[in-house]
Parts: sequence; C-alpha cells; structure tokens
Amino acid sequence: MVARGVNPFADDVNAPGGLGGDGSFGLFDIASLINTGVYDIPLIEFLLVIVILFNALLSSLMIRTTDGGHKMNAYTHFVVLTWIGTIISIATKALVTAFLSV
Repeated sequence: MVARGVNPFADDVNAPGGLGGDGSFGLFDIASLINTGVYDIPLIEFLLVIVILFNALLSSLMIRTTDGGHKMNAYTHFVVLTWIGTIISIATKALVTAFLSV
C-alpha cells in the first residue's frame, strides 16, 4: 500500500529485485540512461564550454581579489584558466570517446 502511494508504477515491476529482465524498472527504462542517442551531444558540449569560460572568469576575479594584485593579473589568470579548462576538456573527450565509442 505504501509502495503504491510513493511509486504508482510499483505494480509494473516484473522481478523481485526491482529490475525486469529487459533492464526496466516499472515504466522507466534504465538502459536509456547509457544510450547516447537520446541526448543532444552538441548542445551539451556547448553548455560545458560556457561553464568552463564562466568558471575561468569567476576564478580569475577571485584570485585577483584574494591576491590583491593589479587588475591586469585577472586577465592573465583568465587566459591561463581557459587554456587549462580547454586542454582538460579535449583530453576528457578523447578518453570518453575511446572508452564509450560515442
């Protein structure tokens, strides 16, 4: 009774462990999380680039404020942090492509 109140799809579970033989839990297919066909990969890559740039901007301003140095140091830190983020993202994409064949 409690399970039906929390999860109305509890009646659809096939196996006692919660997973059906086809990898589904109720009406939710767990295998769809790993399938890259359901995601818009270019949009996710674009959003990650925006996050990297935003992180570099905020970090460079925080380093400049904490350090108490000249304002031009913020630009130098921004460029260095952007390059570090870019190199790490390229390496991460290459490793993920090698392991998952995306």
